[in-house]
Amino acid sequence: MTIESPTRPRIEGRYEVIERLGEGGQASVFRARDPHGAEVAIKVLKAAASRAGSSLSREFAALATLKHPNLIAVLDYGNTDEGLPFFSCEYFPARDFVSALHGASAEAKLGALAQVLRGLEYIHTRGLIHFDVKPANLLVRKDAQGGFQVKISDFGLAAPADGNATARGTPHYIAPEVARGAGAADRRADLYSLGVVAYELFCGVRPFPTCAIARRRRASAASP
Repeated sequence: MTIESPTRPRIEGRYEVIERLGEGGQASVFRARDPHGAEVAIKVLKAAASRAGSSLSREFAALATLKHPNLIAVLDYGNTDEGLPFFSCEYFPARDFVSALHGASAEAKLGALAQVLRGLEYIHTRGLIHFDVKPANLLVRKDAQGGFQVKISDFGLAAPADGNATARGTPHYIAPEVARGAGAADRRADLYSLGVVAYELFCGVRPFPTCAIARRRRASAASP
């Protein structure tokens, strides 16, 4: 059945769809309710991207081994009635890193960055690089005590730190050595990206405009 159907808003007969949370080039994300009544988020691969199903299963497999308070936890993997791969994960209603911390004190901002660093340290010590650290993938919400709680999300580009990962990431945040494919990337690629996020958080702008990034990439491509 079609998950967008207003008469049967269910995924695999088990998850009742509440609303669509977002949509990317390859997948859609829904807020849903599991058989026990708990709210979860579900990432469903689009039909046009079905050949990329192995990447979704790899993302789930990588996340299933990770348990940390600063990482989004995955719960279940399966296929819709149409055969589209999906996985469910904890529902964490939040805002992106920069927007959520706008106007916060310097101490609060540093505390939020420290949470990201703890999450990155955890995945790095387990041989994984995120490769897409950016504000939209760093989710922030207030906790019961009024402080900020941060979780790293979207491991769709994550890869083992084995030197075989191809160039990947988001313009503005991708490390220069990753963009030009210069040798084996390591954890410093994620730290560079977080540095750009920190600059944006404190200064209100990104450190490099799009035109400067394009010039750097052309220069890197032309270098022997």
